[in-house]
Amino acid sequence: GMLVYAWLEPPQVSQMFWQNHPQWREKNYKGEDVRPSWRYPVALTDKQCVDTMANFYKSLLEQYDWDGVNLAELYFEAGKGFDDPDLFTPMHPSAQKEVKKKYGIDLKSIFDPRSQFYWKTNVAVKPAIVEYRVSAIQDVLERLLGVCAEVAKKKNGFQVIVTALDSDGSPELREYIAVDMDRIIEMQKRFGFLLQVEDPESRWSTDPLRYTAIGKQYIGRVGDKNKILLDLNILNFRK
Repeated sequence: GMLVYAWLEPPQVSQMFWQNHPQWREKNYKGEDVRPSWRYPVALTDKQCVDTMANFYKSLLEQYDWDGVNLAELYFEAGKGFDDPDLFTPMHPSAQKEVKKKYGIDLKSIFDPRSQFYWKTNVAVKPAIVEYRVSAIQDVLERLLGVCAEVAKKKNGFQVIVTALDSDGSPELREYIAVDMDRIIEMQKRFGFLLQVEDPESRWSTDPLRYTAIGKQYIGRVGDKNKILLDLNILNFRK
């Protein structure tokens, strides 16, 4: 037989969702709608947006007879972190408000050389924003895993997979897109999901034998080979 899983890609819900809710579109520091990649990202720092997204996902999962769900590639869309200011997210007003409250930092000014919060001259800014982004992603993941757990209670055998990029092998991902595998594995201990590890696009054209090492590494970290999956990307056109 065949197992059919819903593949969900937050911060995207759907193109229609993005079009119908302009107030929740993710922004860059210039206040422009921003799409660093193929997805249509919405504001993961806006509680109402996240609640609406979670309810949409829950309805989708309950509406059809899925065998499970894959929460895939949850991170803040961006380029190369602070070195790519036009693509850096989150910069939605909700994020600006939270960062101001938690750290006293004017988020939209971190790329302004004239600002006291310019990340290159104020050494406190970068670590604070990195931590804020990582924590915000974990909050959303926890919220969505709670939704999946509710669905699983009503569907016998319903399986939850989390696909996450390998920040162990590519530690720059923590700064670039707020992926922290340590925290994801800690959350796996609480929720019991299967962890599917994906390497970043920059490694897809390297030696495929890398997956042997990645698999061994994460089996060692998680302690159970039945809790680990690998997302294989073997290509020769991306460097």
